[in-house]
Amino acid sequence: MRLDGAKITLVDARAEHLYQPGLSLVAAGLKPAGYTVSNTTDWLPQGITLVAEHAAAIDPIAKTVATTGGQSIPYDFLVVAPGLVLDHDAIEGFSLDMVDQNGIGALYAGPHYAAKTWEAASKFT
Repeated sequence: MRLDGAKITLVDARAEHLYQPGLSLVAAGLKPAGYTVSNTTDWLPQGITLVAEHAAAIDPIAKTVATTGGQSIPYDFLVVAPGLVLDHDAIEGFSLDMVDQNGIGALYAGPHYAAKTWEAASKFT
């Protein structure tokens, strides 16, 4: 094993895993909204630790990551994946309140909106 004895820690404030590809199945009426949400820890291999907090700061000299909960996590190697935040407010004339009205959908806004997108599509057809 290439990482024999390695301790891997995942710092991610979202303790729930969102199966984003499944949102299209929800929006198509093939799966219920709950199909896309599970616990992140259910998907982690044995031995990987989840710290369900935001990273607040990285100190590359001390080789630590500080979390919003006050933890200081040491590291030898660090992989940073900042992720993506959808900004629906940046779409002029659009609001998530509009989903399921007049044929409007927004499946990537989350499971609730994917289900409402299916409702909108059902009304349209």
